[in-house]
Order: sequence, then C-alpha cells, then structure tokens
Amino acid sequence: MGGTPSLPQVPLTTDRVVLVTGGNTGIGYETSKWIAMMGARVIIACRSEERAKNAIEKMQKEFEEEKAKGTAGICSKERLDVEFMALDLASLSSVENFIETFKSKKTKLHLLLCNAGIAMHPLEYTEDGFEIMFQVNYLGHFLLVTKLLPIMLDSGEDCRIVLVSSDAHLTSSFDLEKAQGKHHTKENFKRLQYYGNSKLYQIMQMYCLNRRLQNTNVTVNSIHPGIVDTEINRSFSDLGMWKMFFQISKIIGKCLDIFYETRQIQS
Repeated sequence: MGGTPSLPQVPLTTDRVVLVTGGNTGIGYETSKWIAMMGARVIIACRSEERAKNAIEKMQKEFEEEKAKGTAGICSKERLDVEFMALDLASLSSVENFIETFKSKKTKLHLLLCNAGIAMHPLEYTEDGFEIMFQVNYLGHFLLVTKLLPIMLDSGEDCRIVLVSSDAHLTSSFDLEKAQGKHHTKENFKRLQYYGNSKLYQIMQMYCLNRRLQNTNVTVNSIHPGIVDTEINRSFSDLGMWKMFFQISKIIGKCLDIFYETRQIQS
C-alpha cells in the first residue's frame, strides 16, 4: 500500500536455494532482494532476461546501500547470489523447459515462492488454449510445483511452498464447466470473477498439498498480500475506479508508517 516493510533479520546459510516466480518486479522483487541479503541463493524466474538482469543490478545497488547504513542481519557477501532463469507461465512448454533446466543443475530447492501473476486481464487464451489468468496464476504454477516437489522432498529440513493468493477468491465459486470463460464474450467477460477463480484453485491446491505432505519436510501456505500497487495491476488501466483506489492506497500506506511503525526492542 506504499508503506515501508518491517522484515525479520534471519541469517540464511549460503546453501539455501530459493526460487521466486516474477522475482524481477513488485512483491517478488522485494522478497528476492531481502532473502538474498539474508544470505540465500535466489533464482528469479520470469520472461524477460533483460528486465531480470536490470532487477539484479538494482538489488545489488540497494544491497550496497544497506551495507553502508549498517543494516543488521544482512550477509557479508561482496555480491548477492541472484540469478535469472527464463519462465513464461502462459506457455506450458516454457514451464516444462524451465523444469528440465532446473533439474539439470542438480541443485536442491528449499523455498518455492509462486508469486508471478496477472489480474483483471481482458478475455484472452494462451497458446495452450486456456484462459490466461487461469493458466498464469494457477495452472502454470501447478505444473511447476508438481514437477519440482520431488526435489524439495530430497532437499533436507524446512522446505516451503508459498502461493501468493488473494482475497479475491471470496468472489468466486468452483465451476469447472465455466472455468475457461467459453460462454463469455470480450464485452461481458467478468475479469474480477475469473481472477478470483484462479486464486480459488490455487488455495484448493494448497489444501490438497497440505494433506498429502503431512509428516514430510515440506510445508505449503498461501498468503493474501493486501492491496499493493505493483505491475500486476497494469490491466486495471482502463478501469478508472480501481486505478484511483490503488493511488489512494499509497497514501494510506504512508500514514501507516507514521502511526503504526513497529517498535524496536533492544536485544
């Protein structure tokens, strides 16, 4: 909402491997940056190599600034351990290629953050024939989680899958016959409902995985980040009321910095 995050400073060993989809911007960027600053190896999975490299250089610059300020809890590395891997969730072949490339690295995986997504997108179908929000937000991540889970099960203690979801799922209901919007035209397509649908399926996946992964080293959670004005809102540009709402949220967030700042406690 425009506020400044108060993050726990948790030392992470350099052998911890974190994969963040959409880690080049918004929530994914900030999460990738701070986890890397804590010492872990971070893999940013997104479509554009150029944008990912620009994001990594920006992270490095901000890391130098944090070191100069003497920020507690960040690692002492000269450079952050962050790398790019190509992933387009709107293409299942791209997801499969990503999985095979990741497997070829013979690396462990301790945290999979399924963050990438699109919201309020006009009616559009992917090359695979699925409504685009359904595929990018849910189906592509479902495939990614399913294929990488065996690696996580073999990666030691305290491995986590985190699905960035939304309270928009409360506007939706489970209906497979209507999941792809085939009965809609571009003019009457209900964007919020179908965005909510994609998040509902994601939460259902979380519950299913939790049942299956009881008594294992992998935990699964979904989170609602609240109203955050990131690039996921680019499809709101033609919806004036929503655009105004995101602008107001920035002002509210700044007020929270003043009145609800976390009190520092001396150790």
